Amino acid sequence: ASQKFQTTFEPRVEVDIAESIRLTAIVRVRADTESNLGFAGSRTHLDTELREFYLDADWGGLYWRLGKQQIVWGQADGLRVLDVINPQEFREFILPEFEDSRIPLWVANVEIPLNDDWTAQLLLIPDQTYADLAEPGSAFAMRSPQVIPEIPLGLAVELERENKPGRTFKDADLGVRLSAFLGGWDVSLNYLYHYQDQAVLYRQVSEVGIKVAPSYERTHLVGGSFSNVFGDTTIRSEVGYSSNRFILTNDTTNSDGVFGTGELS
Repeated sequence: ASQKFQTTFEPRVEVDIAESIRLTAIVRVRADTESNLGFAGSRTHLDTELREFYLDADWGGLYWRLGKQQIVWGQADGLRVLDVINPQEFREFILPEFEDSRIPLWVANVEIPLNDDWTAQLLLIPDQTYADLAEPGSAFAMRSPQVIPEIPLGLAVELERENKPGRTFKDADLGVRLSAFLGGWDVSLNYLYHYQDQAVLYRQVSEVGIKVAPSYERTHLVGGSFSNVFGDTTIRSEVGYSSNRFILTNDTTNSDGVFGTGELS
């Protein structure tokens, strides 16, 4: 049986509002006659989404992009080491291109020329949108015990409501990137203070059952990238360190079913 027969229509409109101000809007319409993969948040055959909607402006010697947008950090192909600003849709797991699976966010994005070589990028992200996982029962629903807690037979399970950040500015993500072209190399230094895009599934076990409490947690991401071209050869590299990553464990002596650790990528 076929799982997907999809038609995608993605119109883009650009309007010059003033001499140095441009409005861009991108809409995506997807129609699937099979719908066995499930659209984000629904099981319908039609999905309409405002993909991007932002203003570009040159003002005060700075370059501004304000609105719903994708922001790409890093140089590596097919990896998300620094490219973690936008959450990801996993309706088809990791098969789509990142440009299609990234979930655009409402962002205040400003680039500041520091000198002839260096440019600073500052990000304020008040949008609390997170990863969109495939629906239970669909082809790419999460099934691995590494990401889903194992429930012993005979115990009742209570799933609490997600502890999801909701304060527009206090829970906003913040990012800073310094980039330059030095001696033929594109280099960047990156910092992002953000909530991880998938909830941590904390577990409490008692005599009457198991309580699962999903909660979103903060982490600091520090890293950098560099790239250069030598004839027909391109070298790209990036490195990142996350101060806190939360991993499920089946260790019954662990009080909450999760252990935290830093992670180098």
